[in-house]
Amino acid sequence: MEWLVVHLWPVSFLTIAVVDDLLYKKFHNLLFIALATAGLVYAFGDSSLSWQQSLLGFFVGGLVLLPLVLANAIGAGDMKFMMCLGLLLGAIAIFWVFVYALFWGALIGVLKALLSGQGIAVFWRTLGIFQRIRPNQTSKIPFTVAILFGWLTWLQMGGLS
Repeated sequence: MEWLVVHLWPVSFLTIAVVDDLLYKKFHNLLFIALATAGLVYAFGDSSLSWQQSLLGFFVGGLVLLPLVLANAIGAGDMKFMMCLGLLLGAIAIFWVFVYALFWGALIGVLKALLSGQGIAVFWRTLGIFQRIRPNQTSKIPFTVAILFGWLTWLQMGGLS
């Protein structure tokens, strides 16, 4: 039963965030407030983590994505969602979810570019970054999907075992 509860919270959060991101191309502030509140209730209640570990996960979830938000690579909603997920997983787990999500985000971005016929343009924009040329357009992906795949990868690699 404990296994179900420990997985049910993140699955619920991830499902809500992915659906919101795919439908509206953003993570709404009202959802952030609702999920952060639910995460805090969980952290101070039935969580397998201490409330200190949960709060540290909240801050780490924001800090790891802050450089990407400041570089305009992802939206601030993705960062806020990682903060909410950090409440459930703690600092170490949310860091690894972030690492795996980066991999999945890159893969999704490349596949999206190739399928839309923009593969060559993405190659030249990437090359321009190394030459310190600012690209004039970016192609955003629903990063919550990458976070979902990152969480699933983390689970497969032994998370919550």
